Amino acid sequence: MAVNTTESVESFTPKRTKKSAPLVSEGQMDQDVRATATALDEQPKRTVRLYKGEPGKEPLPDEFVHVNGHGYLIQRGVEVEIPQTVYEVLVQSGRI
Repeated sequence: MAVNTTESVESFTPKRTKKSAPLVSEGQMDQDVRATATALDEQPKRTVRLYKGEPGKEPLPDEFVHVNGHGYLIQRGVEVEIPQTVYEVLVQSGRI
């Protein structure tokens, strides 16, 4: 039996239960993103240079790190300063 997954997904509406957390408003999300940006700006900075790849081969793509709504696109092969939390994300993910 074939199932039309597009129709199944589009018609699915999750039901909230009494235990569900309240939805967060757009305004609250914006405040949270700004608070994260401020906290990241105030953190100690780390200087890193991401590995560009093997000589003679196509370079690896730049690295994107996302922390609570605030993103960093880190260019490979260039020394850059990043907040401590962004550095920790790169270390924990094995990228540096």
